[in-house]
Amino acid sequence: MARHSTGASPHICNQDVNLSGPSVCLTGTTMTGDGTVDAKLTCREAIALFGDFLEAALGPSQLAELERHLAGCDPCQAYLATYRRTRELTAETERVEMPPEMRSRLAEFLLRQLSPGGG
Repeated sequence: MARHSTGASPHICNQDVNLSGPSVCLTGTTMTGDGTVDAKLTCREAIALFGDFLEAALGPSQLAELERHLAGCDPCQAYLATYRRTRELTAETERVEMPPEMRSRLAEFLLRQLSPGGG
């Protein structure tokens, strides 16, 4: 079975684990005490926003919804922490410059492959 980097089982992404109240459905909507519907993000929807969240590219309403979800969802908080750390570590890795001879050979190879006749 495939697992997330946090080690959490895949079902966390398929349903809202931040369930509360007597009338909850797994699509992320909850009936409030006064009978109105309170739309909430599911974990899957929240996770889909993490990239934009870390890039500070969410609109005010999306940001508010995501922050509400994260405030009560430990699995998503853990997932976000792992996602954030992975991005940090990836950014810190040093890029290795391709040696000039290899760059030249690669360019020649690609030109041969892309030319009519393909090499």
